Amino acid sequence: MGITKNKIQFYRSIATLEEAGVPILRALKQRHPGPYRWIAPRMITMIEQGEGSLGDVAKHFPRYFSNLECQLMKVGETTGQLSKMLSHLAEWFELQRELKKVLISGITYPLFLYHFAAIAIPFIQWLVNRGPIETIFIQIACFLGPLYLFAGIFFISKAYLPPVYKIICVIALYIPVLGGALRKLEIARFFQTYGMAMDAGISTANAITLATAACNNVVIRGQFLKAERILRYDGSTFGEAYAKINQNSMAAEMLLAGEMSGKGAESAMYIAKTFRDEGEESLRRFISLAPKLFYICIVIYVGYSVVTLFMKMFSQQINSIRR
Repeated sequence: MGITKNKIQFYRSIATLEEAGVPILRALKQRHPGPYRWIAPRMITMIEQGEGSLGDVAKHFPRYFSNLECQLMKVGETTGQLSKMLSHLAEWFELQRELKKVLISGITYPLFLYHFAAIAIPFIQWLVNRGPIETIFIQIACFLGPLYLFAGIFFISKAYLPPVYKIICVIALYIPVLGGALRKLEIARFFQTYGMAMDAGISTANAITLATAACNNVVIRGQFLKAERILRYDGSTFGEAYAKINQNSMAAEMLLAGEMSGKGAESAMYIAKTFRDEGEESLRRFISLAPKLFYICIVIYVGYSVVTLFMKMFSQQINSIRR
């Protein structure tokens, strides 16, 4: 069972017991999944020793509780809405889990086809030309090398080379079909987190700061941070600030409507759902389109190789007749 699924179960269990009136210490004594089985007893000890509430002691486990989680738990305890905040956190991680599954399923099959083509094409070329068998492995390395090199650059730049990572993020957003899907899913992540923070009573500016941490793409993150700076500078609402940097944006219009009706948190949640659904639909289109493009390329190449083979045989036959 993955850590995210463990976390979802942990939050849902505590939220259910809290809502039923079970004291938090007794709720933590229940059998929890994964690493929370040993984290919960330590949290109980810290709370009993007076080191703080649930939100305070969670900070001692940064690997398992982010700053956003700790703040939401703390606000929930302060406002008497801990069960609500824990339910929000369970829903948020469920969203992250679903988005991750969609993204992985979206790239797995195209990657499989690319690897198949990287092996099949050099083998076909070898059959046609009958050169040294080593050429097959060299050509496979030429096909797969750039892919793995790009993957290595991506992970290294994300950790150590922010300017390079930003360039990769920009390129990703302009990939046909896939770029649009990634953009919508990033917006969905942000507004889901923003809505949770607003519902918890966190100020708009701080809610934006927390929500940007949910964005993996630094370009999208930068747009929201720019809106935050505008908000702090001229005192406008988040909807107004976001509209200034994203004119004719559906999200900005929906956010403005929600703010005008006094339902900013609800409108943010609705935006998240809308963009998540649209992003998943765009990703499904990419999943259906990418294999077809691979098939077409492979068929064209195989056809070209077969024609080349027959032309070569025909040329050899003509030359033998002339002799």
